[in-house]
Amino acid sequence: MVNVVMLDIDGTLMDSNYLHTEAFIRAFEALGLPRPAARRDPSPDRQGGHQIPARFRWGNEVAVKQVEEKHSQLYKSIQHRGYPLPGARELLHSLAERGLQVWLASSAKPDELEFYRHALDVRDKLAGIVTSGDVEEAKPEPDVFVEVLEQAGCAPRCDRRRRYRVGR
Repeated sequence: MVNVVMLDIDGTLMDSNYLHTEAFIRAFEALGLPRPAARRDPSPDRQGGHQIPARFRWGNEVAVKQVEEKHSQLYKSIQHRGYPLPGARELLHSLAERGLQVWLASSAKPDELEFYRHALDVRDKLAGIVTSGDVEEAKPEPDVFVEVLEQAGCAPRCDRRRRYRVGR
């Protein structure tokens, strides 16, 4: 029986991936760095702006950190242009009304969440939120999802191939 539902925010509930891309491009420009060539990454969590830092990791950790910090600063100034995708609010409200624990599992920074909560109108509908600030590694690593499961009382189990299963 399903009693816990976890959803991502960027690109799932909110139309905001393009804003992350814009913030990363502006960050590269502001720091005088050549911007990465645009191409789609097949990984679901590497769409939009999240693919840029992954392709930028060529060994210069100082530059990576500068780009990520500048991205965060710039994203805050344009985040208000994001909006809930059609049906997102209704989905969240419907799941909560059915008695399900609704969790947000996101790579979003903790300081981005207040805007998302307000835009999605879910302040009293959520069982909890786990973000990149709550775990060691953000997505695409499974840490965010594992943390949701642990907090929700659905302990994840891992087999030898490092594939996660949910167990009660």
